[in-house]
Amino acid sequence: MAKKAKVTKAKATKAKVMKLTAPVPIRISAAGVVLDPVVKVKTGQDVAWIAQDGGGPWTITFDTSPFSQSVYLVPRGGIVRTTGGAIGPAGTYRYTVRDETGKITGQGEVVIE
Repeated sequence: MAKKAKVTKAKATKAKVMKLTAPVPIRISAAGVVLDPVVKVKTGQDVAWIAQDGGGPWTITFDTSPFSQSVYLVPRGGIVRTTGGAIGPAGTYRYTVRDETGKITGQGEVVIE
């Protein structure tokens, strides 16, 4: 008979913190279309933009950012993550995705709950 793993309060808290600190993925297609156009995060949580299928580079620009920066550069086929988590008040924050020529290819929203 297999022993049942004992879950301590410390382990449960650590798992909850790890889940909260994992960035919410936002995929961008090779054509620059945001595949996850609306994502919800909690205060302190980060997002990560992922250039799919070798797409990019992409420039992510917020008019008003809930993060420490308002512009993020996603390298070709790469990933860029916010750091420090969402610091803005609850609300909806819109951003645009631009290609290397400056043309808008997509839009998305980060909703802080």
